[in-house]
Amino acid sequence: MKTIGYMISGYPSLKQCVEISKAYIAGGCDMLEISIPLEENLEAPYLCDLMRTTVQKYPDYEQHLNVIREITRMYPYITYTLLIYKEVMDGIGVSRLGEFCRECGILYINSPDITDQESIGILKSYGVRLAGLILYDWDKEMMETAKKADGFIYVQAFPGNASNLREGCETPEELITLLRRQGISNQLYCGGGIRTPEDVLRLKKAGADGFFLGTSILELSGRLEEIEKTIKAFRRAAASNAF
Repeated sequence: MKTIGYMISGYPSLKQCVEISKAYIAGGCDMLEISIPLEENLEAPYLCDLMRTTVQKYPDYEQHLNVIREITRMYPYITYTLLIYKEVMDGIGVSRLGEFCRECGILYINSPDITDQESIGILKSYGVRLAGLILYDWDKEMMETAKKADGFIYVQAFPGNASNLREGCETPEELITLLRRQGISNQLYCGGGIRTPEDVLRLKKAGADGFFLGTSILELSGRLEEIEKTIKAFRRAAASNAF
């Protein structure tokens, strides 16, 4: 089960972002997801606010590309994905983004709103794979899009306050079972609402292939030893067969 560390480029500062990546790797992350912040984003409230304050501090995309490049050069053996919005992609330029990903060995892009086939085709021409997305209030279009994804599937870990839950699809166990029955064989990486190692153990039992650590790590505000220690605790749960 893969441990995926989520970072916001530039948070809490560009320099500290690099130091935090070191703690993520020391803690045992198999994969890093780095987001280039956008002021008007769709993230949960805590992450939304962090993105806004970070992009106000560092509005230049070049600053973010440079820090991401630095991290990928330090750890070329780690798998990387970018969380990026269409507005950011357009600001960088889709071809330039593809070139950047190829240069840095970034395999995946995880985006809530890059849907136009021309942009997706350009990114794929650079070897980038697009992640799929499944939420608890999924609809037919979301499911069909996920089936076509050539990257991993980001699966909402827990329903939280999701509305319009489908009957028989209200728990991680039910949602992951449904995705496999729908013929989705991609890796299923769960994120959102993972707060304890017990949450990870439950997701592993449900059949998840990996999990994202986001808010639970970012809330540590750059305390590197705590970050490393916390990630190791989650990894122990991921390695456990206590179910």
